[in-house]
Amino acid sequence: MYKIVTAIITIGLGVLLTVAQSTAQAENENRILLKSGTEFAAAIVTPIDAENVQPGADLSFKLVNDLVGDGVTFLAGTEVFGRVIAVAKYADDKKVSSVGLRFDFIKQTEDFYGLTADIVSIKDNTDSIRIEASKTYAGNNTLTVQGKNLSIEAGKEFRLKLVKDVVSY
Repeated sequence: MYKIVTAIITIGLGVLLTVAQSTAQAENENRILLKSGTEFAAAIVTPIDAENVQPGADLSFKLVNDLVGDGVTFLAGTEVFGRVIAVAKYADDKKVSSVGLRFDFIKQTEDFYGLTADIVSIKDNTDSIRIEASKTYAGNNTLTVQGKNLSIEAGKEFRLKLVKDVVSY
């Protein structure tokens, strides 16, 4: 009888430990790395020219400084990826040019993490590029300039703000 009770307790403890480990692992795998509201700077690697860029074009940025999150640090130079979602070339009748873009991922080693961010500002914005975040789609941003085609050279620094948590899955 003693051996049966001991076996039942041992099996029960084994099951409890397995469930606890699975729960802890699932919580760790789905943890928040960067919280919504976090701001950081990223420099564009891929220049944007409204005259030539097409919707769907990939954009590449690099973190300007280390970005410290919950148990993770994305080092300066870490790649941030986005894409062009809309383009309006300059025309005499409209007098403006615009490019819509969104941020999709941040890469660390071989892992990609979903990233949804709005553009807060552009450093040294000498062309008076207007920034507008979409009220309908989180992370969609439109850049507009008056009187010419929008053009942003490589190296231009953007200030971004997360509108959703960056989560590890």
